[in-house]
Amino acid sequence: GVLPATACDTTTTAVVDVRGNNLLGRPPTCVWERATSTRVLLSRNHFTGSLGALSADVVAAHVGFNRVSGDVGDVFGAAIAGGNLRVLHANDNAFVTGTNGLETLSSATSNLRDLDLSGNALGPLGSRELPKHLAAASRLERYDIGGNAWNFDDITAAVAGGTNPVGVHV
Repeated sequence: GVLPATACDTTTTAVVDVRGNNLLGRPPTCVWERATSTRVLLSRNHFTGSLGALSADVVAAHVGFNRVSGDVGDVFGAAIAGGNLRVLHANDNAFVTGTNGLETLSSATSNLRDLDLSGNALGPLGSRELPKHLAAASRLERYDIGGNAWNFDDITAAVAGGTNPVGVHV
């Protein structure tokens, strides 16, 4: 089925948790772009389509194991820069990186602590800047960006050029 319209009636709910329900289609804007919930947990469904920008009110977003897409910067950038988003699990989808790569992680106001973007279509754009962006994400404690299309030669060249590698695991 699809996420029912009644999910939008619960705009004051602190948590939207519909994990593992085999839901189809695109998540409604009220639980993603205009979410007032602090935790949006949509993992392990069959959601598809391009997502708009995640609401800056969200503290934790779990949207892994779907088939949603979009540019990482466009979808998550404002929420990361806003300083509220601390946990982002968007693994095993079809997200991509534009020419800015993961620049949104390096926002001075970012409080992101846990990031999982593994198993997407990230790279090769942004590969050369990847070590710099990860090094600038000062509050990041755990990340997984493996299983993507990073250009390892560009990453190696950036590290050899003096960028602090900060344990780049791809």
